[in-house]
Amino acid sequence: MILYLDTETFSPVDLKRCGVHRYAEEAEVLLTAWAEDDAEAEVEDGWPAHIADRIAAAEWVVIHNSHFDRTVLRHAEGVDLPISKIWDTMAQARSVGLPGGLGKIGDVLGLSADEAKDKEGRAWINLFCKLRKGKERATKHTHPEEWRRFREYARRDIGPMRHAFKRLPRANYANPTERALWEVDQAINDRGVTVDLDLARAAVAAVTEEQARLAARCVELTDGEVQRATQRAKLLAHLLEAYGVSLPDLTASTLERRLQDEELPWPVRELIAIRLQASATSTSKYQRLIDAASSDGRLRGTLEWCGAARTGRWAGRLFQPQNLPRSPAWFNEREQAATVSALKAGCADLVFDDMLDRASYALRGSIVASPGHSLAVSDLSNIEGRVLAWLAGEEWKLDAFRAYDDGRGPDLYYVTAGSVLGKPPEAVTKDERQSAGKVPELACGYQGAVGAFASMAALYGLDLPENEVLRIVKQWRRSNPEIVSFWYQLQDAALSATRTPGVEITCRKLRLRRDGAWLAIRLPSGRALLYAQPRIIPARRCTWCHGTGKEPIYAEDDLDFERQPIGFSDDDKCYDCRGRGKHPEILTYRGLDPYTRRWRAIHTYGGKLVENVTQAVARDVMGAALLKLERGNYPARALLTVHDEIIAEVPDGAEFDHDDLSGLLSIPPPWAEGLPLAAGGFTTKRYRKE
Repeated sequence: MILYLDTETFSPVDLKRCGVHRYAEEAEVLLTAWAEDDAEAEVEDGWPAHIADRIAAAEWVVIHNSHFDRTVLRHAEGVDLPISKIWDTMAQARSVGLPGGLGKIGDVLGLSADEAKDKEGRAWINLFCKLRKGKERATKHTHPEEWRRFREYARRDIGPMRHAFKRLPRANYANPTERALWEVDQAINDRGVTVDLDLARAAVAAVTEEQARLAARCVELTDGEVQRATQRAKLLAHLLEAYGVSLPDLTASTLERRLQDEELPWPVRELIAIRLQASATSTSKYQRLIDAASSDGRLRGTLEWCGAARTGRWAGRLFQPQNLPRSPAWFNEREQAATVSALKAGCADLVFDDMLDRASYALRGSIVASPGHSLAVSDLSNIEGRVLAWLAGEEWKLDAFRAYDDGRGPDLYYVTAGSVLGKPPEAVTKDERQSAGKVPELACGYQGAVGAFASMAALYGLDLPENEVLRIVKQWRRSNPEIVSFWYQLQDAALSATRTPGVEITCRKLRLRRDGAWLAIRLPSGRALLYAQPRIIPARRCTWCHGTGKEPIYAEDDLDFERQPIGFSDDDKCYDCRGRGKHPEILTYRGLDPYTRRWRAIHTYGGKLVENVTQAVARDVMGAALLKLERGNYPARALLTVHDEIIAEVPDGAEFDHDDLSGLLSIPPPWAEGLPLAAGGFTTKRYRKE
């Protein structure tokens, strides 16, 4: 028997600001809706006792966003729903790259008005499930007619959940490994991390006071025209009108560059410095820690399984651990300790000139080990670069990784720079390692060209002439022929699979197949990346070679897609059309636009597909390590993942530290034979970045 289950709840705590676990501590169940198999849905007030027997008898208990219902029921009713029995339709949707909201899933599935989630239900949620500012709480006694309609909304909500369960692909969520990983994810979110609330409160107070001082100085410097340096439009207008200084934007890189101009009037320099300081704070994240921490001082519910739609990577929630501020290399363990001590003592503004920056850098340090424990932290080394070389079969690069891991050779960035510059790696300087090694490795692997290189170079403070950038990009491509050909082979395979439903297409270590409305790219792990409603846009004349089939020559940059060619070479064939004289067909799919958050047609290409599969395989490597850690007889338990890093908690005195965790991460899963892995980290009481 399949049991469909949903609850409607009330709590005086703001769910959006404080998260599920803090919300649940003061929650109560208002309504319970359920249905068995295809029977009509029913609804009752509160939590009926007979639901426990239905749960025990069910093969699956289908819940949408079960983390919420499980947590509320545990706190409000003392009910522990067994995770092993739960089928979560939100997780099912996210596992195939769909949005998690039940209403949006209904839109994607094209449910009729009778089948879809009742969009008017938001009004009843706002009325009964939240505190109403300045008004008494609404109940079934104060609003009986609205309560009747609220009950009907809850009953009808079972329908779209049932449709999602039946109609969404199950390939990933039903995969035993993925299912186990989801259960581990739930355990990690329930476990949470200990946070230093004293630090968070001290940081909020210090930053608030410093921001007020900066705002007052901004008013003074602008004669009251700009109240705060964070008022972007007003600040730009004042600089232009009062000093004739025009800035294209107020990004950190632009402002830092202009600060080096000694001819700027001193008030402009000070305003720019104030803007940089005012924009570098992390007050909201510190406040989120305070708001969202449970009564026992732990922060829970910070990860979302398959939160990244295309790759299945984890996404951050609440505190957003995946998006913590970058700290400079000099902000080491000693500097972190000094900053934390000064903030807690309330004297950081007296000790440091850059107090706001330091408060931002210290944010990671809000995560601490619980008493009697330490944090073992380990990070996979250049995992995307390794996976990309492994998937593409770029053997020289795999050999370089193995040599470095064994202590027989330099790191890959020296090897790449040597290849680009035509010199042995040992002759490459530190600056050349950055400009010709690290930046092109990070920028070019997914078909990135001059624009991608420039963006990546800016992150590392590099400013190279355009002709030099072009030369490096072209040489990187010559040095990585298997990766370059992988872009185009995967693109062709995706087009072929889309064009021939039911036929499996092999592309190196990947298998592609279209079934119905889905294009699947099967990864070595067995998990699939799914693209909804793939479509091929008819071929058009090649915009690179204009139908000549030859390599175009541009005035300045022959890797920039937007420029028009001034001529064509005599011998080289256009790499885009490969001599066919026409532009390759374009593949589109329906997906969630990362900018507009709307479900729409998205066009993709070889490099983007390679990026998707590379990041997905890297995620699967991380997932395999998490499963080993959780299932093994180890004293450590995972608390958090941050990109390619695992943070685990270990009892003091246990024979397990970061080296042991790194050892687990460095063992490739059985499906990844030949993939060289390496990891390193540290053991600490307070989280930081090394």
